[in-house]
Amino acid sequence: MAAPTYRLPVTGSAHPLTSRAAHEAAVQAVADALYAELGAIATGLSPAGNWDAASGTFPAGAKRGGYYLVSAAGTVDEQAFAVGDWLVPLVNDASTSSFAGQWARGEYSKVVKRVYEDVPALQASAEPARGVGAEWRDLGGHVCREVAPDSEDYLIRTSAGVKLQVAPGPMGLVVTAAGVDPTGAVACDAAFNAAFAYARSKSYGLALPPGRFRVEQGLDFIGSPTVSGFQIRMGIRGAGAQNTVFFSHGAPDYVLRIDARYFEASGFAITGSIDEIRDTAHSAKIGIWVENMRQGALTNFEVRHIVGAGLRIDRCIVSRIDGIVYRCGSDTAHAVDQTVADQDGCQASWVRINCEDAHGSAGAMRFLSHRNTHLEAKLENQPYWIFETSAPVGNAAREATVSFSGGATGVVALTNTDPSNLINGNGQLTVKDLVGAVTVGETFTSSDGASGTVKAFTAANGPQFWAGGDYGTFDIYANQNRLKADLAAGDITFACSDSHILKGQVRGPHVGYGVVITGQRNAAQLLYVDQGLTDVAEEASRYDAVLFSAGSANNTVHTLRTRNAKGVDNAGSRNRIDQLDQTNLYGRSYRGQGNFGGVTYANVQQLAALAETSPVNLQGEGTFFGTGGGVIEAPAATGEVVLLAGARARLGPVQIPDMGAANYGVRLTGADALVQGAVIAVAAGKTGIQNVATRGRVLDCDISGGAKGVYARNAGCVIRGGSVSGYTSIGVHCDPAAAVTGMRVEGVIFHSAGVGATADIQLAANVNKSFATNNSIATELGATGVVVPGSGSGNIITQNAA
Repeated sequence: MAAPTYRLPVTGSAHPLTSRAAHEAAVQAVADALYAELGAIATGLSPAGNWDAASGTFPAGAKRGGYYLVSAAGTVDEQAFAVGDWLVPLVNDASTSSFAGQWARGEYSKVVKRVYEDVPALQASAEPARGVGAEWRDLGGHVCREVAPDSEDYLIRTSAGVKLQVAPGPMGLVVTAAGVDPTGAVACDAAFNAAFAYARSKSYGLALPPGRFRVEQGLDFIGSPTVSGFQIRMGIRGAGAQNTVFFSHGAPDYVLRIDARYFEASGFAITGSIDEIRDTAHSAKIGIWVENMRQGALTNFEVRHIVGAGLRIDRCIVSRIDGIVYRCGSDTAHAVDQTVADQDGCQASWVRINCEDAHGSAGAMRFLSHRNTHLEAKLENQPYWIFETSAPVGNAAREATVSFSGGATGVVALTNTDPSNLINGNGQLTVKDLVGAVTVGETFTSSDGASGTVKAFTAANGPQFWAGGDYGTFDIYANQNRLKADLAAGDITFACSDSHILKGQVRGPHVGYGVVITGQRNAAQLLYVDQGLTDVAEEASRYDAVLFSAGSANNTVHTLRTRNAKGVDNAGSRNRIDQLDQTNLYGRSYRGQGNFGGVTYANVQQLAALAETSPVNLQGEGTFFGTGGGVIEAPAATGEVVLLAGARARLGPVQIPDMGAANYGVRLTGADALVQGAVIAVAAGKTGIQNVATRGRVLDCDISGGAKGVYARNAGCVIRGGSVSGYTSIGVHCDPAAAVTGMRVEGVIFHSAGVGATADIQLAANVNKSFATNNSIATELGATGVVVPGSGSGNIITQNAA
């Protein structure tokens, strides 16, 4: 046989040059020649030429003892042949159409030739074509198949012009097959978009290996426009949020944009800087932007350090979103944002987000649309300021003190990246307990020697959750929000309508309102607010735990629990709380400004601090409190514990065991106001109930102690049923400021009058045409049980027995 020869391939004459690729190709050619000769010797067969398996027939006139080398892949008589296989005739003049008994196949195509180091090495290869269907590989696991020179269906083209298709792995097409750089040294945008286009043409998914991928323009996954939207059936899957990381460089508009139906993405992270810090110079304006996704999923992802919207959701239908958004947001964009308010903004979907340390005054999460969508959110805003720094020197340790050149001081909250490890050169300083104001351009020094210049800064000072659509379901937990800039904005705001709130929880030191409800016809199963109040002087000006705004209406809260917090302000109409439970209450318990709303059952435990006139203040028409019972402990009350100022306001069978320094346990001023079944322990020298309301009614109440049980002062006042005891002045005193008629004291049991008591019932001079009937008079007073002094006329005093 002819001996194969090797000659070092060079270019140029004056200074001959070679390359690794050219050298390896020449060596491979020698190896191929030797392999063919050795194969013939080992098998005893002699080559009969090439055979094109795509021809559809076996070679004619074949002779036993020879073999044909497959030059093009194909299938004949249900037998598939690949480039490099041998076709061996078993008999002379073997059939051109039948394989069995006529032919044998040697699967030498499975003997792989040179394996390249990586995709760039494949692209640089000078190796000539191996034949259509031949297999090419690299050490990264990419398996390629050669296609015809005139084919346009390929992903990789070598320097020798060989065109290669790439087979997908178990998780999809590995993006590095398109030359995507996993080291972050160069931008991946163009190569990534090429991988996406190729995978989409083949209906492959995309597999993202571990690595750091640099994004400078933004990655687009956009479907084809159809009659009903954008359609594409594929997805991307990474190796986990800690392993597969996309980082923005040069402040693109977004890192990742999904504008497609039926798309699934999971297992990766997005960050605004390769240094994992907030860096305005490089952070994208949006981390992940979801549009027109239907029957899709975005799961097991993280978005970190985006100076803007970490996640933006516009038109997401019948889909699932589940991930983490950390230290994103700005003064103009929520950390999780939505800009489409129509009913398709987020419809029939399931969204669960863990959103921590949202920075900027815009706030953490905003949903304009959530029809038939379940929203579950855990939000936490640590009271930190994040300062972006230039020219940082040293690394300030946690708890070190920081001084700014403008006079402000603070304490380092977290130890940040050492400047020597920074890639972009911009640093970060995280500060708590800031005293004073800081402006951009100031310098800083820390007590442990770190220094730098303030380039930009933000604080976790926005509201945490806002929803304004309809027909949603919510499970919201918010912790910490001490730096909120707009106190009137609730930490959690339900501006939605016709929605179901499974839980709305606010915990930790807070300022401003905890929960605000501005929408209509919502039903909340549980609201819980712990504002973390501890200091009376500091907290006296804080806002209420819960606000029903003036425009809210027909909302129902099954259970509302507060602790270490202020009270509830109900300014809307027909808003109802079935059960109110307040522990460590500061100041006012409940103010009902709107009409026909109120509280069914109440358990109020006010702290003996932060004095409050009228801890329960019913101002609106038809407002009610405790109609299903309850307890009001009000040691800090002044004025009265409960004020019924609205027309037809109602207080139910609550117990008031402690009325603090209040002059009255209950005071009725609104026309036709009603208190029924209340049990009041009256403080010494005070009055249980003052009834100043026209036709105000006190029914079946049990009042003990104090100077007076009931003090009635207007026309039509009714005191009926119940008992009055322990009074040291008068049990029921009817003493209007001007002449009135129609006052009634009926069926009241008087007993155990205190020392100094002068009457069970006293009708003053201005009382006319009124009644004191069927009362049980205290035996201690005997004949002075009913006293009618002065010039009143037409009164009926009868059936009052001792």
